[in-house]
Amino acid sequence: MKNKSLNILAFDTSTEACTIALQTNQETCFFHDKTPNAHTQILLPKIQELLRSVDITLQELDCIAFGQGPGSFTGVRIAASAAQGLAFGLQIPVIGISTLQTIAQGAYRINTLPKICATIDARMHEFYWGLYAVNQANICQLVGEEQVSPYETIKQMLSDYVLIENILPHAEDMLLLAQDKIKNKNFDVTPLAAQPVYIRNKVTE
Repeated sequence: MKNKSLNILAFDTSTEACTIALQTNQETCFFHDKTPNAHTQILLPKIQELLRSVDITLQELDCIAFGQGPGSFTGVRIAASAAQGLAFGLQIPVIGISTLQTIAQGAYRINTLPKICATIDARMHEFYWGLYAVNQANICQLVGEEQVSPYETIKQMLSDYVLIENILPHAEDMLLLAQDKIKNKNFDVTPLAAQPVYIRNKVTE
């Protein structure tokens, strides 16, 4: 795959934000809004709107990147199910993108922070979190493992990492991460491989 010729659709519904990006050879367009409890109703219609805005069809997509979590259990399932359904029908590859990595990449884009601790409220007095360091390609790479912990535990692990809170994932950053995975051939090729990542087994909505 040569990413210059790809039409890439990316979306994440793991948090209160419904964020979608579409990249073609000609342009890139976005939808990004806080839509709590409405992701199921708006995700596919908004994808169709973006496709129409750049005058391409679903059949012209080359791959789909989706936010695999962690985050809201319902939101993570919505994105994974949509990615599976679309990719299976189109027979195109899927690329799972960590929601925490997307947040870290957004923090780097906005503030040029080289070491980031990305967090998502996991409810029950805990946060999903991961430490990310920027590599030579300006991509935020996970250091260690993504975890779920109380806030005080996370603060003790920070060292020289900057704690990022209250930043929602943006599909603009997912496109960059997807391109990096394509370049390094680090992506799943079958729609059934589009699986959510929960980290914690207890339901958090």
